[in-house]
Amino acid sequence: MPASPGLDRPVGPVIIHPTVGMESPWRYRNNIHMAVKDRGGRLVAGYYSSGGRRWVAAEDCPIADERLVALIQAGLRAAEKCGWQAAEETAGSRSQAELATGRGRLYHVAARVAPGTGQTMLIAVVDRERMNRMGEFAARVRDAVPEVTSVILNVRRGRGDGPVYGRRSIALYGPSRIVDRMGGLWFEISPTSFYQVNSLQAERMYELAMEAAGLDGSQRVVDAYCGVGTLSLFLSRGAAQVTGIEVATEAVADARRNARMNRIENARFQVGAVEELLPSLVADRRPDVVTLDPPRRGCGRAALEALVHAKVPRVVYVSCDPATLARDLRVLADGGYQVREVWPVDMFPQTGHVESVALLVRGDVF
Repeated sequence: MPASPGLDRPVGPVIIHPTVGMESPWRYRNNIHMAVKDRGGRLVAGYYSSGGRRWVAAEDCPIADERLVALIQAGLRAAEKCGWQAAEETAGSRSQAELATGRGRLYHVAARVAPGTGQTMLIAVVDRERMNRMGEFAARVRDAVPEVTSVILNVRRGRGDGPVYGRRSIALYGPSRIVDRMGGLWFEISPTSFYQVNSLQAERMYELAMEAAGLDGSQRVVDAYCGVGTLSLFLSRGAAQVTGIEVATEAVADARRNARMNRIENARFQVGAVEELLPSLVADRRPDVVTLDPPRRGCGRAALEALVHAKVPRVVYVSCDPATLARDLRVLADGGYQVREVWPVDMFPQTGHVESVALLVRGDVF
């Protein structure tokens, strides 16, 4: 197997710390979504294989919080009682008579739990805003799981929507968001927002990132790919000023809301692509620290080149893909950075995935 780009040449002496694992590596997921199919007149939820072609029915998921499993099953049984159909059973064109029934189609069932507060949410992903017997659906879920906080209808029409969720969510019962508490901070979680699926390990990872940042209250920090501001708000407790950058407008709205909820005044957030905003931010007034937490594809070249050109003293890279991390570390090392330390974090036990926190410093600054 050929080496990933970036691994073909050493980036210098690096301290690789032992992997941060979990004492109990089961039932850790706080968010699951499952595709629904009709099997013998019964709605069944399951997962697709990694290639996306083979669907496997599953009544349980050993890495998911048990509350999520109970909610998924309650949602399926409620949908059956209300006459909802699995999307595959009514695929293709539909007659006016079918459309007039209001029954609609059910694509996925999803569930979220906030481990820090115990709040839970069930999400039914459907093809229309007005499903048959929506009120009854929510009531049946509540009867089966009385402690459920929210029951949400997410409308996925196809064009412009994602592979799982649509752009519109409707609260059938309870608030439109649930609230979690992690690391002494409050975070609102909307039906479709990104939130680390392993809250315990996420808190450990953010603590490592703070340690790597070396904050003493005087630093200006830029948090690139900030999402809903989780890491930004952790960093704000040790920094003079934190600026988060995120391309998703909804995520930035969540980040600002989370900052207000925690009464944090030294964190601000900007909407836009990191590759477009970061170069001007670091050029206008060089920050002391930049944190990078990109998606699996890694950082855009323009973002890395901006750090090299501005000679930002310290960079903390939080990665969910070792291959793109190695590629990007190579670019930064060639640009004058030293990779000092890497902390692997087992964010997804029972899988082959790993998160990493890497500390880089400028060789001509330190």
